[in-house]
Amino acid sequence: MRREFFVRLILISLLCAAVACGWSSKQKEVLNTFNSTIQCFENEDWDSAADMVSSSTMDFLDTIALNLAQQGLTEYTSGSDLLSVMHNEYIDFDGDVTIVFVQGSKATVTVSSMEYSMLLEDGIWKLELEQLCRNGLDKAFEGSYIQFAAPVGIL
Repeated sequence: MRREFFVRLILISLLCAAVACGWSSKQKEVLNTFNSTIQCFENEDWDSAADMVSSSTMDFLDTIALNLAQQGLTEYTSGSDLLSVMHNEYIDFDGDVTIVFVQGSKATVTVSSMEYSMLLEDGIWKLELEQLCRNGLDKAFEGSYIQFAAPVGIL
């Protein structure tokens, strides 16, 4: 009985390894870009990280930075300045990638139980963090007079 358990455990481990190695070229491309983006965040290379996130993410963060600057918080001059804040407060890349799902120009990367969206923009996969940032900021400012406009196209 105990031997059967270990044989099953070994077979399951081998199956998981075979599935992980069997990712398509698109899945590998998304995963490589995702890992490169995470590396920029971990290295605190915010300008490079800004180039690797979606345009909608940067548009949102640029708008927030502009609004903060107008309120006298001049340390945030652009969205890339806010990436470090978003990373420290709302974005957690800890864990292992368990699933990469690609459908057309959209992809989902699952890290432990957290899902991250990737978008194909001008032939380059970009990490989509706008909604994650919005959710974090909405929660942080819950009960205050500050509200963030819904993204274009979302009702």
